[in-house]
Amino acid sequence: MRECFADYCGTSRTLNFCTRLEAPNVVRYEPSTPDRPEWFHEHADAWSIASATRQVSVVAYLNDVAEGGETVFTGFDFSQRCEKGTVLFFPSNYLYHHIARPPESGSKIVVVSWIHFGNGGESTYVTVPLDLHRDRDFLLAEVARNPSDVKSVFDLGQSYFDSGDFANARKWYARRAEMGGSAEEVYYSL
Repeated sequence: MRECFADYCGTSRTLNFCTRLEAPNVVRYEPSTPDRPEWFHEHADAWSIASATRQVSVVAYLNDVAEGGETVFTGFDFSQRCEKGTVLFFPSNYLYHHIARPPESGSKIVVVSWIHFGNGGESTYVTVPLDLHRDRDFLLAEVARNPSDVKSVFDLGQSYFDSGDFANARKWYARRAEMGGSAEEVYYSL
């Protein structure tokens, strides 16, 4: 799930601020439970003040379901079949309201979670940090490969900061400020 999220984050700089993963839930739906309106209704995942920090919804499908079990986005005329190994990422806001269809031909097993903006742990949910060490190792390799990559230098400072390693964060932020360029990144690096 974390590898897929790292790929997804590359699609938007805004997602770099999403650093908290809500504790994942494993959910098993049976064909005999389609009368559960709390499970099978149209909804958005950021639907209340308590869930408002949810930015990205994640559904990982753990098995195949031949009939039923789709995740349907009615506003986009799109549905995702329940196929083992598929991980679905989508914005949690009201534009991406969706329905989990009940399975018809067998159990549906998924892992669901949500990515939140990092807010110093002030979330109302129990959260675990994303794999900052893996991200940091990737960024260190990227900077070794291309020392003038200002984005990787800045992100490396951010990674150290997010993990609480402020000494290394200051070191990489200072390096980023020396590189010049983007006024916004230089400002945040000072």
